[in-house]
Amino acid sequence: MKPIFRVSLCLLAAVLLPFSVGQYQSMKAHQMLFSEAPQQQVNLTPAPPLDPDKPTVVVILGDDVSEVSDVLGPYQVFAASGKYNVVTAAPERRPVALTGGLDLLPHYALSELDQKLHHPPAVVVVPNIPFIRDQENAPLVSWLKKQGKHPDTVIMSICSGADTLALTGLLDGKKATGHWSDRSRLEKQFPQVHWTWDARYVDAGQQVTSAGVLSGIDASLHVLKRLAGPETAHQTAQKMNYAQSTHLTNPQMQPFDIALSDSIFLLNASYLWDRKTYQLPLKKGMDEIELAALVDTFPATFSAELLTTAPVKGPIQSRYGLDLLPRATSEQSELEVLKLTGTGFPFDDTLSQLALTQNVPTAVFGAKRLEYRAGTQHFEGRGWWTPAVYRPLYLALLGVVLVLVVEWGMRMLRKRKVSF
Repeated sequence: MKPIFRVSLCLLAAVLLPFSVGQYQSMKAHQMLFSEAPQQQVNLTPAPPLDPDKPTVVVILGDDVSEVSDVLGPYQVFAASGKYNVVTAAPERRPVALTGGLDLLPHYALSELDQKLHHPPAVVVVPNIPFIRDQENAPLVSWLKKQGKHPDTVIMSICSGADTLALTGLLDGKKATGHWSDRSRLEKQFPQVHWTWDARYVDAGQQVTSAGVLSGIDASLHVLKRLAGPETAHQTAQKMNYAQSTHLTNPQMQPFDIALSDSIFLLNASYLWDRKTYQLPLKKGMDEIELAALVDTFPATFSAELLTTAPVKGPIQSRYGLDLLPRATSEQSELEVLKLTGTGFPFDDTLSQLALTQNVPTAVFGAKRLEYRAGTQHFEGRGWWTPAVYRPLYLALLGVVLVLVVEWGMRMLRKRKVSF
């Protein structure tokens, strides 16, 4: 074999083998992150009654899956304030999934909610619904358009929920924001929207949009301040141990952009194929933000997977009344339990755990993805030399070795033929 041909084959193998393995493993990892709720028979719990003397906040859910912190963060903000009926609604009232493997039963189907509401919603929260363009989610877009006709209803998108809100046309000609990683896509798909990327949230009147994930808490506190007053907003932030409430007065920030260091996310998805699975026991009265921190830190960075458990199958109510659904019973699982180890705002704890148990680059990216800007410089743990980094290098080396071994074998075979 000519040297140039040998070198070319070695280079090709060094690229193709890690690329092929990475593509396959990444596909599996994404399927797990965005998996739908398993089909199961669930006894429908009574939907929470709507107090006619309170305004109502509706958090919509995709028919399949929605982003976990986009749902749980705003839900807790408005519920903790004590000023609102706060409910979840989906196209149908059946189990739906949140990213990372947390399932819940919506309080209402959209049609049921319309019959129960005494007044148009005060606020509609639109989380990231990754498959919003699927036919099963079409009723959500239609329902949002209808809510947009009520001038006193604030429609608030969280993170990539801006994509859903832009689909309705309600952002046309208005200033808006979304997750930093969606910048080029949103600007290309919706040029009629005036996108901005240097604010935690943008208030365009009836429409309020937030930047990435935990910026939704800032946007929710802002809307709470606007509708219920600054004292209520500050008290709610304190109740949640949320230290970033300074954004209530100043939403401006330095926008993130895609960087080379973000590659740890792709490397984890592609080459951390033996990631650990933890057990997450669901208990009555669990805090929604604590749940979000546990579910949206490890699985979302492809560092670990979670299996929700409970003593028996069936709905378990969270602190503010969400009906959570476990995927297994406690006796079915002997997995290590994932839990918070400290106090304060839960994401501080889980991101620090992520740095210690995985590595600092993953924790730094996790905070960046979440748009959480507190404490990222204090992470302690391993650096870049991790299985997700060295495995593709080993696969590349293996590809080269395979080419050389095959070439050697073919050369030996030719020599044998000549000798005979």
